[in-house]
Amino acid sequence: MTKSRDFAVINGLIGGLATFGTHHLGAVCENMKLLDDLGDNGVKMWVDEKLSHGMKLCGFGHPVYKKDRRPDILYASIEEVYPDHKMLIRYNALRDELHSRKGIHPNIDAVVGLAYSCMNFEPEQGIYLSFLARSLSMMSHILEEFPGKPFDFFLKKSKRER
Repeated sequence: MTKSRDFAVINGLIGGLATFGTHHLGAVCENMKLLDDLGDNGVKMWVDEKLSHGMKLCGFGHPVYKKDRRPDILYASIEEVYPDHKMLIRYNALRDELHSRKGIHPNIDAVVGLAYSCMNFEPEQGIYLSFLARSLSMMSHILEEFPGKPFDFFLKKSKRER
């Protein structure tokens, strides 16, 4: 039997996508476009141009953390699987340049965008992949809030049906 909390989760996810659109979930997509746009040469000139126009670069800096620790964990896996990928090389050059000039670090959106780019997803697919990931994490959090062990409610239901 479906409960109102199930619909609340679904409506919350849909509402979140409709409300934020590409503003929040789209940061990964924008970072993927940024890596495409960067090309293989001229990182310093590219950064000069963007910063001289006052542009903020998606995926770098964080409103709360000086250095977000999450990107380092994901980055280690990407580097292990795709050590010579052109997107990893571009990302490293951009990361180093922005850190030396502005003292900012990548946030989780930059590294997730890097992961999707290394897996050859198109930037337009980044928002949907991010929405899926956030949906799964939200559902996991909700399951943690249930009394008893995770998935206990499935076991109880199957016992009643017997």
